[in-house]
Amino acid sequence: MDLSICIPVYNVDIGPLLAELRESINISGAQCELIVMDDASDSRWQKKNATAAVRRGAEYLPLEKNIGRAAIRNRLAGHARGRQILFLDCDMRLPGSDFIRKYMEQRHAPVLVGGHCYEEKPEDPDLLFHWCYGSRVESKRAEERQKEPYRSFMTGNFMIQKELLLDIRFDESIEGYGHEDTLFGLELMKRQAEILHIYNPAIHCGLMPTGRFLQKNRQAVSNLLRIYLEKEDYRVPLLQMTRLLAAFARLRSLRLLRCFDLWAGWRAASWMRKLERGCTATSLTSFSMLKLHWLVREYLSVKSKVFR
Repeated sequence: MDLSICIPVYNVDIGPLLAELRESINISGAQCELIVMDDASDSRWQKKNATAAVRRGAEYLPLEKNIGRAAIRNRLAGHARGRQILFLDCDMRLPGSDFIRKYMEQRHAPVLVGGHCYEEKPEDPDLLFHWCYGSRVESKRAEERQKEPYRSFMTGNFMIQKELLLDIRFDESIEGYGHEDTLFGLELMKRQAEILHIYNPAIHCGLMPTGRFLQKNRQAVSNLLRIYLEKEDYRVPLLQMTRLLAAFARLRSLRLLRCFDLWAGWRAASWMRKLERGCTATSLTSFSMLKLHWLVREYLSVKSKVFR
């Protein structure tokens, strides 16, 4: 088996993506299997996606209990039969039918990252900030990503040798949303595994309303701090790879954390309002300041509990 295409899904209609993947597989001529693992979606989504999987020749594996982003990828990898594993997020779509072929042409690399892009600017103003951040910050050309290959690693659209993935595995202690990919990228760097960034983007369609997007990112900030505090061996590379942690460390070295927390608490409402104004440089800066505020406040809270 050349390739296992593994899709973790939760409360999303997977039918259109499966149809596009089946067409792309047929054009590529590669021996591929399609595996969909459902992380305990609502029953209506399970029924819909089970039907779509049968129609497109995919294996559908529903879980009774939600196990999270890291654990479900490990479980998919253990179930896959292919020499290579392609992971795709369930809210992705393909830009063209040559998607699988482009990956197979570069399969000599231990890890391939195809990147992602976004559709046109949404009409719904509540989706605008997520689109803004994604299209202007997260979506990067392959050449730019290759300059810092481990820092640019993301799990939404990547291919990896199965043997390498099973050797590293995703850290299942990382719960909730965010930064399981950061830790996996650090593990790849530790092993000096080559990452090749190519232009083979998937289209990210799962835009979130601003409130939910902020909630998810606050969870991601919490995970990042936890990794920083608990994984001592990775503190130096984390500071090098993560601008947010680098800014935090600078404030800490200057003993300005409490002063920043007081000032940021006063400014936070203003930053939130700027996010609602749409896609501007000011809104992106405000989001960066909010994340730093969340990080500093949580760190001070953790520190106060330790020294009680």
